Amino acid sequence: MQPRAHISTYCRILTTLTLSLLALAGNAAAHEIGVGVYMKPEYQGADKYQPVVLPSAKTLLGPVGLTLRGVELQMDLVPSPKLNTGFVVRYDEGRSADISDKNVRLMEPIDDALEVGLFLQSGIPVNMLGIDDPALIIASLDITDTFGAGHDGTLLSISIGLLREFSSKTTAIGQLQLAYADSEYNSAYFGVNESDSNLSSLAEFEADKGLKDIGLALTIIQEFDGPWSGGLTVSVKHFSDELADSPVISLRGAEEQWTGGLFTNYQF
Repeated sequence: MQPRAHISTYCRILTTLTLSLLALAGNAAAHEIGVGVYMKPEYQGADKYQPVVLPSAKTLLGPVGLTLRGVELQMDLVPSPKLNTGFVVRYDEGRSADISDKNVRLMEPIDDALEVGLFLQSGIPVNMLGIDDPALIIASLDITDTFGAGHDGTLLSISIGLLREFSSKTTAIGQLQLAYADSEYNSAYFGVNESDSNLSSLAEFEADKGLKDIGLALTIIQEFDGPWSGGLTVSVKHFSDELADSPVISLRGAEEQWTGGLFTNYQF
């Protein structure tokens, strides 16, 4: 199956945004630009996967740190080794009408949208806890709401993990991730109203607020000679028991959602 049209659209948008950010930050000491190839679910809850190609970039625009990773842009107002906080903008692709599943595609499509909010990240060395190890404990939190068309609702994402350098060129990052959503968000993706039920033959389902999913992620970064680096990332998320009862997941999808891929970066 070919990737959906709006996936390639947002790839072009993000690539243009990446190049624009680097042009604006022309006087910064260093830039990073990259690209990754990933496999991801067609939509939230799907059991079919599709490839996507996404850009990345990192630079300074005056006192503001800008980091683009795939569909997410962070504008860090306090760029420092210990604390990062500011605004986050995330592209949500929604759920189109040309997906593989013959039942879910009959339901009302979910338009793509921007999720806009705030983020906070921090890290502390584990030796501050009396543990003799060079690893860092890292934690992040962001809260976003929908801007413009698309699904409604608020999403809270929390992660905690370890960052460890195994050599001067090899770094591994492991994270535990949690996501909470309000009833509007969960209803958009996992609810089945009367109209959707009549169209798709799926039973009606009301999705309430609460835990959306819990997951694990692992990223390994390898620096090469010169300005190049690369790595791999893999993550798995498991929907909460409440949402897993939705027929979108229990009958037509999967409780586990995997994402994985390879990436490369270039510094200049």
